[in-house]
Amino acid sequence: MKWFGADWGAPCCDAADHVDTPTDTTCGYCGLAIKADDQGFVFPFITQLLPNDEALCVMQPWHLDCFLQNTGVVTRRAREREAASRATFVCAHCQREQRFRARDTAGRPVCEDCGYVQEMPR
Repeated sequence: MKWFGADWGAPCCDAADHVDTPTDTTCGYCGLAIKADDQGFVFPFITQLLPNDEALCVMQPWHLDCFLQNTGVVTRRAREREAASRATFVCAHCQREQRFRARDTAGRPVCEDCGYVQEMPR
């Protein structure tokens, strides 16, 4: 298991296992964008089982808070991310209500019906 971001002082934060923060992707748990200042882990994720008992996999990043929440430790940031990932919005372009599922690289929701990138309120 690899980790990214600033060292948080845990035994798993061995310098040999540190990787660059994967800012070009989303968290495998909450679906939000990984930002440059985030911390977390990169796990192998099996995408296909092959007939010869082998598997194809990709490396999937998770926010540290999302990982902790998945193991039963709930942090404030994890609660905020979960609320954001479950919220609904009405597309400003096609006016259909939907969940925040598809996101662009900046973490903004994208309408799954028409592809319009939603602007987030500040």
